[in-house]
Amino acid sequence: MSKKFLTVLVLVVVVLTTFSLVAAQSGQLPGSGWLSGQNIQNLGTDTSSIVFTAYGTDGTAYSLSLIHIWTDVRAIDVSPLEANLLDAVVRLVRLMDSPAEARVLAPGIAREIVYRLLVGEQGDRLRHVAILGGQSHRIARAIEQLRNEFDRPLRIEDIAHELGMSVSAFHHHFKAVTAMSPLQFQKQLRLQEARRLLLVQGLDAASAGYRVGYDDASHFNREYKRQFGLPPMRDVERLRETAAARPN
Repeated sequence: MSKKFLTVLVLVVVVLTTFSLVAAQSGQLPGSGWLSGQNIQNLGTDTSSIVFTAYGTDGTAYSLSLIHIWTDVRAIDVSPLEANLLDAVVRLVRLMDSPAEARVLAPGIAREIVYRLLVGEQGDRLRHVAILGGQSHRIARAIEQLRNEFDRPLRIEDIAHELGMSVSAFHHHFKAVTAMSPLQFQKQLRLQEARRLLLVQGLDAASAGYRVGYDDASHFNREYKRQFGLPPMRDVERLRETAAARPN
């Protein structure tokens, strides 16, 4: 398969695998019911993308993006995944098994995918990626680093240096993309992962907090309650009761 086709495929069908943070801090998708980390579908491997797909417990597919556009658009947004867009993506992926056909058909399908993204509800975010230009891929690298190392101390100066940016420029562009500061973003990752550990793996609050980087259990409990409205164990009980009360 040609490098050009692989590049097109990666640019269009990639995924940012950011567990339950995708549900805009609430653990909910409109009309989808409770969303767990297990519902996230990874469609690729390149982390420079900030558009991905998730499935609610009722099977509804949603396309999501982690880009802050204009002041009236949220950093994390959710919209239904259009059937025509999904069909085009599936056709493009299937061409990986047919290199000869891919050379002829892939450019047209990739063009169709870009068109459907631009005219869809996430079109503003795709246009914003182009507007951000050279900075967007740098911030995507920072996001991926934070996602992989969220349980470690945050060293803004080191990250900015690795990206070839000043600390102030890094803060500015990071907030333009995520609508959060790096510290706020890391806190979101930590708390969402702690919530998943409590709910899915059954850890106690102290263990979950320590696992995601909190050395002080009381500090973790305060941050968790501030984020989700209840202490860790009571929040987990609420989530389980809510999930159990929904009809199958």
